[in-house]
Amino acid sequence: MLFCLLIGLSLVRKDILSTVQILLAMTVLSLGKSFRMVAPTVFRRSFQAFLVIQVLVQFFIAGLAHTSTNRRNVFIEQKVSFVASPPTPINAVPSVADATIASDGWPFPTQKMLPVCDARWGKNRHVSILDIGVLIAGIYDTVDFGLRAVTDAFQGGALSDVQLNTTEVQGEKSSITWQRWDFNREQTSVFVVRGTLTTFDAMQDIAIYALSSSIELVSHGWSLDAVLPTRLLSDLIDIVSNHDFEIDTHHELRDAITIFRQNHPKESWTTIVAGHSLGGAYANILAALLEIPSVSFSPPGLEYVSRSVGIDAQQLSLARSYITSIIPEHDLVTSVDKQIGTRVDIPCTAPLDSTASGAQCHAPMRTLSTLVMACPDSTSPYRRWSLMEDFYGAGGETNIMWYLGGPDKNADVVAWPFGWRKSTKSPK
Repeated sequence: MLFCLLIGLSLVRKDILSTVQILLAMTVLSLGKSFRMVAPTVFRRSFQAFLVIQVLVQFFIAGLAHTSTNRRNVFIEQKVSFVASPPTPINAVPSVADATIASDGWPFPTQKMLPVCDARWGKNRHVSILDIGVLIAGIYDTVDFGLRAVTDAFQGGALSDVQLNTTEVQGEKSSITWQRWDFNREQTSVFVVRGTLTTFDAMQDIAIYALSSSIELVSHGWSLDAVLPTRLLSDLIDIVSNHDFEIDTHHELRDAITIFRQNHPKESWTTIVAGHSLGGAYANILAALLEIPSVSFSPPGLEYVSRSVGIDAQQLSLARSYITSIIPEHDLVTSVDKQIGTRVDIPCTAPLDSTASGAQCHAPMRTLSTLVMACPDSTSPYRRWSLMEDFYGAGGETNIMWYLGGPDKNADVVAWPFGWRKSTKSPK
C-alpha cells in the first residue's frame, strides 16, 4: 500500500519527485528483505540482485531530479575507428589468401558461426549485419558522429558510395540523436539512433522501463506473466506510467521517416532503422509503428511497454517479423521487459569478475567485434577490421581500447568465443 501511495505522489507532485524516489528505494529495499526472510527458497540470490538494481534505479531518479537539463551533457567523450588498411580499388579481385590473411587488421572468417550472417538488405543484397553494426557503433563518436570512421569502413567495397545525409543532434532540433545514412546503389537508407549518452537519455530509459523492470523484479518471486495476460500487464504500465517523463522523444524521428518513405516507397527503396541500447529500443518501437525492419544491439524488450508508446496489438504482432535484436550473453539491459521478433543470442567473452565487468557485454563495439568473428565479410573482402575506441578528456588525456585487430593482437579485449577457433582462420 505504501509503495502504491508513493507512486501516486510521484505522478501528481513534480516538486517532491526526488524525495519520493528516495522513499520508494527505501520501501523496495525493506519489502525485498522481508520477502527474502519469509521465503528464502523462493526469493533466492537472483532476486536479491534485481532488488539492488531496483534500489539503484530509484536513487538514480532522485539524482537526476537535481541535475542540469542540458541534453548535450554527455557522460563520456570518445572517438571510434573500424578499419586499419588503406582503401583498395573496388574493381580489384581478391584471392583466397587475401580473404583470410592480413598483416594489418583482422580479416573475416571463412565460415559463418551465426545464422544472422546471412541477413542481407538492399537492391543487390549487399548490406549486411556487419555494415549496419558499423553505423550503430559509429554514432557514439563525439567528434564527428562517426562520419570519418564510417566512411573509411566502406571504402573499396560494394558500399563505397555511402553518404551521411542527416545528423540530428539532441537538444537542437531533436530530443534524441539520430542519423540517416544512404546507400544509393543499393537503394537503401538506414536511420540510426544513438543510445544512452546524456542525462536526458538516462531519464528516458527510466521513463520507458521503470515499471516493466518492477514487473520483472516481482516475477522473480511470483511469475505475474504466468497469471496475468501480457496485454493486461502492458495496459497496466500504460495507465500508471509516470507522465513527468512523457514518452514522445521518438516522435520527431517517426515523422522524419514517414516523410522520407512518402518519397521513397518500399517497392523501390529499403528503409531500415537501427540502434543500440536505448537507441535500439527506439529502433524497435519505430519498426513496430511504421512496419519497417529494425536491427538493434542490446535493446531492452518491447512487450510490456508497447501500449505506453502507442503500439497496438496488431502492430505488435506484425513487428515480430520486422525486428532483429542482437542479445549478448550476460547483458542485463536486454533482460528488462520481454524481447519480441528475431532474437540472436551471441556469446560475450568479457571476464565476469564483477558487475562492472559484466557491463562490458553491453558495449556496441564488443558486439560488433563478435559479429566480425562470426560472419564472412563477403561484400567487402578487402576490409581489415581494427575496432578501437579512444576515450579522451578535456585535458588531453586519452585511453585507447582495442577490441579487435589492434597493433598487438594478443592485447585485443575481445577473445575468441569457445569453439569458434576451430572453424575460422586467425590472422598471422
